[in-house]
Amino acid sequence: MKVISVLNHKGGVGKSTFATNICAYYANKGNNVLLGDFDVQQSSYNWNMLRPSSVPQIEIMEFEENGSPKKPKNNIDYVVIDSPAGIRSDALHRLVYMSDKIITPIKPSSFDILSTGTFLEEISEIIEEIYIEKNKFVDLCLVGNMIEGRTLSSENLHQFIKKTGIYHPLSLRQSQVYVNLTAYGLSIFDSQNVLFNPDKKAWEPLFDWIDNNNNNQE
Repeated sequence: MKVISVLNHKGGVGKSTFATNICAYYANKGNNVLLGDFDVQQSSYNWNMLRPSSVPQIEIMEFEENGSPKKPKNNIDYVVIDSPAGIRSDALHRLVYMSDKIITPIKPSSFDILSTGTFLEEISEIIEEIYIEKNKFVDLCLVGNMIEGRTLSSENLHQFIKKTGIYHPLSLRQSQVYVNLTAYGLSIFDSQNVLFNPDKKAWEPLFDWIDNNNNNQE
């Protein structure tokens, strides 16, 4: 079982977009997928409730009274965690400790870059703690979101990511495709429409990274 957490304490960066699309991708590959939505808005859970019966189904994480996740009922191949904005330090520690792969989405704006820079410092310290205490590697990558072509803001984001040295497998273009499909509990990976093929191909480096057990950096 591999645990993939989508983390950033900045809101509005597309955590639910990444979490739901990752779930749909692996479910369509025939895997048993468990979705854990730790955000009070429950965007990912609401998306899952809208999924039609004609597409592969995704299990929902259940919780004990103390807030800890219950053991899954079935054999699970992938656990995908959607996290809240403004996540507290203790909650962040718990999620990082249970993760194998961490994906941090970031948008091309100065506010997002500044906020995410602070977040990366905190999460890098936790990852180092885990390695020292448990000899466990937790892999981290940065993914751009809502990129609008060759703009100054996009270039600033690219330079920021490059400076961090953290692996950067993809950037998603600004598109209504994801918004429109979300309204029906769907993802581009649930569709056979050839128009989505370029978007699907853009995700391939991220899935390669998720399924690779080695820590990748640029």
